[in-house]
Amino acid sequence: MNILKDVSILISRILVGVVLVAHGWQKYNSWTIEGTAKSFEGMGVPSANIAAQVATYFELAGGVLLILGLLVRIIGPLLFIQMAFAFGFAHWGKGIFIADGGWELVGILGAAGLALAAHGAGTYSLDYLFMTPFRARKARKEQEAKSTETAYSNQPFAPNNSSFNSAGAPGGNTFSNSFGTSGGQQTNNNPFSSNAGSTTNYGQWNSPTPTSTTGTSSAPSNTGTSGNNGTSGATGGTSTGNAQPVKNSFESNTNGGNTNPADPEAPTTQWPGSK
Repeated sequence: MNILKDVSILISRILVGVVLVAHGWQKYNSWTIEGTAKSFEGMGVPSANIAAQVATYFELAGGVLLILGLLVRIIGPLLFIQMAFAFGFAHWGKGIFIADGGWELVGILGAAGLALAAHGAGTYSLDYLFMTPFRARKARKEQEAKSTETAYSNQPFAPNNSSFNSAGAPGGNTFSNSFGTSGGQQTNNNPFSSNAGSTTNYGQWNSPTPTSTTGTSSAPSNTGTSGNNGTSGATGGTSTGNAQPVKNSFESNTNGGNTNPADPEAPTTQWPGSK
């Protein structure tokens, strides 16, 4: 299809160019510039002498350029303009057919000029030959831009951070506190910050069984969840005696009870090592 298109444009250029050269040569050789100017003056063309020279030389030079395929996109519109003036001054109101002085010929030439301006000279032309370096540079720039775009699209925009869990929150730090082993997962890298997430204890911390001088006590079990400081709190345990206030953070908030309820001043049960 491209070959057919280029061949069609070539034939059109040659035919229109030959017609223009023939009419230009007629004005220059047969009618002469002076005779053409007098004819234009009789038609009411302003500046008839200048118009005769412009029309004659344009038809000669423009026809040759069309045949060679040079500056076709410029010659095409100029040809349409010249034919429009010819229609207005010489062929208006005389019908279509050229035998009656109509606009048949100027109409076809004007349409051909517009078509050539729109489609260009085609492959078989000097325009195509002279534009080859510019086309090569344009193609090279487009290839470079495409290569750059391809290389840029292959770059990772977001690194695969393994420190994000499946829920999309940063995490992944499993830690053990000083009182037992936590099986949970911390949701903040700083377990002691005020906005740290909660830590879930999946295991149970078995605390040492407190001793008593006369009674027995049951050991508290850690089944609760830790607070913001990441430590485990003791919520379990069964008391068989009087509850005593917790003296420090290392004491149980429940005791094993006093075996002598009649003596409130008797020493209370404490964790081993407490003071």
